[in-house]
Amino acid sequence: MRTEKKNLIISCIMLAIAFISVISSIFAWFVANDDSNASNIRVDTSNENLHLRDLIEIKRFYKGVLQSDYFFKRENNTDYYYRYDTTNNQFVLDEENKKIGMDVTSIYPNEYVDVTIWYNIDQELVDKDYKIILTNFDDSNGKFNIKNAETNELFEHSALGIFKVGEVIDNTFSNASYLLDYNGDYLSDTVYNEVSVKRSNFSRENTEMISSINYYKTTFRIQLDLTNYNEKLPHASTNALSELYVIIGKISIVC
Repeated sequence: MRTEKKNLIISCIMLAIAFISVISSIFAWFVANDDSNASNIRVDTSNENLHLRDLIEIKRFYKGVLQSDYFFKRENNTDYYYRYDTTNNQFVLDEENKKIGMDVTSIYPNEYVDVTIWYNIDQELVDKDYKIILTNFDDSNGKFNIKNAETNELFEHSALGIFKVGEVIDNTFSNASYLLDYNGDYLSDTVYNEVSVKRSNFSRENTEMISSINYYKTTFRIQLDLTNYNEKLPHASTNALSELYVIIGKISIVC
C-alpha cells in the first residue's frame, strides 16, 4: 500500500513537471530576449524637403494598459535613434555604458507597441502624397517548418506572418496589415519587401506645434496577432514559434 502511494506521488510530480515543460515550450518564443536585435532600427526619408524630428516616442501596452513610455533621440543627424532621458537631456546607458538602440521586435501576447514619429516639410511638398513604410525585414532567426500531415513533407514558413501593423487614429487601430501572408495548404509564404502603415496627403494632416515648429505627427502600432497563422496554417501549433524572433530594419517616409 505504501509502495503504491509512493508511486502515485512520483507519477503526480512527473506529470506536473511535464505539464510545466509543455507550457514553457509553447510560450518560449513570446518571451524571447529583448536584446535579440543588436542593430538599431533605421529611420529615414526619401526627400530632402522632409525633415524628421530628433525624437521618436515608443509606448508599450499590455491588455490596453501602458507599461512603458520611452523617447529615442537621433544621434548627430544620422538615421539612428537611441533611448533618451528628456528630463535630464541625456542618452540612457546600459550596464556596459553603451547607448540603447531603438528596437521593437520583442512583443508578448496581449501586448502591442505604439511608435510616434514627427516630421515637418518645406513649402515644396505642400499638397504632395506620401507614405510611411516598414522595410528591411529579417527573419533569419524567425523561420519554422510545418509538416504536411499526408505526405510528411516539410514546408518552411516565417514568424513575420504573426505581426500586424497599422496606423492609430483617435486610439483606433486601423487599416492593419501583416508583415507577411501565409498562403495556406503548405504553399510558399507571400513575402513583402515593404508594408505600408500610412498613405496620406500633407494638406489633409493634423499638425502639432513643438518649440515653434509645426510638425506632422503619425502613430502606428505593431501587434502580435495569431489569426493569420491559425487560419492559414491549420496544422501548425504555437510551439512551432518557440524561441524565434524577427527584425524590422527600417522605417521610411517616402514622398
